[in-house]
Amino acid sequence: VKLSRAPGHFSLDLVAGAATLVGFGPALTFARVGQLAAPTIPTALTVTLSNANPADTFVASFIGSPPMNLLRGEIVADGGLVFVAGEAACLPLGGEALPAGVGPGRALILGIRPEALRVLPDGAGGCPAVVEEVESLGNETLLGLRAGELALTARLDGTMPSIRRGARVALALAPGAPHWFDGTTETRRDEL
Repeated sequence: VKLSRAPGHFSLDLVAGAATLVGFGPALTFARVGQLAAPTIPTALTVTLSNANPADTFVASFIGSPPMNLLRGEIVADGGLVFVAGEAACLPLGGEALPAGVGPGRALILGIRPEALRVLPDGAGGCPAVVEEVESLGNETLLGLRAGELALTARLDGTMPSIRRGARVALALAPGAPHWFDGTTETRRDEL
């Protein structure tokens, strides 16, 4: 990370992932491999960071630690709306209101922040998964999960009962958790 400051402007270069956060005066812009993405003002950037509403999957992939889970798939109607990603992974959407342009038959990318992925006991409904990694950090625990061919990360409260590597669990979404991105353009589709 390299921070450069001068009166009225600054730049912050993030070496990992060839991403750069550039600011000149009151405006900030994310840049990737010569392209500009998500121009915003500092207060809007703060809202974007705190509310986790990135403009596209590029920004979603590096804002936050750990970053947002991004799953390619589509919504199907199977006794209720379900997001299907790959052959073995599906997440029930419950009573979630879907934004315009998000519905069955469209190629979508579902973004789920690690803290919005609910880990339930095996057989409790939801998407079957296996715990591959457990990282206890005191105040929180990070889980590396495998649902079919998908790798996911969940963030749990550190006081949660211990979950061991190899445990079978079920995954569900917290209410209001889904972030929808277009499957082709990878831009945000959350406008209700």
